[in-house]
Amino acid sequence: MNHAMTTGSRAIASAVVAACDFSGARTITDIGGGHGTLMSSVLRANPGLHGFLFDFEGVVAGAVDVLNKAGVADRCDIVAGDMFASVPADCDIYLISRVINFCDDAQAVAVLKNCRAAMASDARVIMVERVLPEVAEPTSMIQSKMMSDLTMLVRTEGRERTATEFQALLTEAGLRATRIVPTATPVSVIDAVRA
Repeated sequence: MNHAMTTGSRAIASAVVAACDFSGARTITDIGGGHGTLMSSVLRANPGLHGFLFDFEGVVAGAVDVLNKAGVADRCDIVAGDMFASVPADCDIYLISRVINFCDDAQAVAVLKNCRAAMASDARVIMVERVLPEVAEPTSMIQSKMMSDLTMLVRTEGRERTATEFQALLTEAGLRATRIVPTATPVSVIDAVRA
């Protein structure tokens, strides 16, 4: 699983970095950041940022080599914890990449509420997720997203969601989306702030 998530992060990292605005931020926490592949790309592209890689203890144990190879280990603290219980406090950006789709609605709201509770008034949440169209069209990109949705439904408690469904999760957590930016990859970037 960790290998698959690392491979997936490599495939989307440059598109995500290009779609996100990290200017003005000093700290970023990657919630469920795995081995740190996406965090490494973000920190390489933004030398003024300090990162916190946050995931379960058995997962982040594999991050040291990734961060060292990327040359960003000196700017990234590895923090073990449970995102369903709490997340590190007072960061400027909370990055959540391809985590919410593994969660059912209650779990997703719990993670988002923990971010909301930890964040300062001007902090942001950036979610990186597949966003389903409100009406499915027969294109290869949408078919890929629909297949991912079926996979999530069968293998996990989660699913892919539409923009409307993401906004409903954010609203329940006390957040609101400010923009949704599609990328050239199957994922979009959803920026959110306190409601």
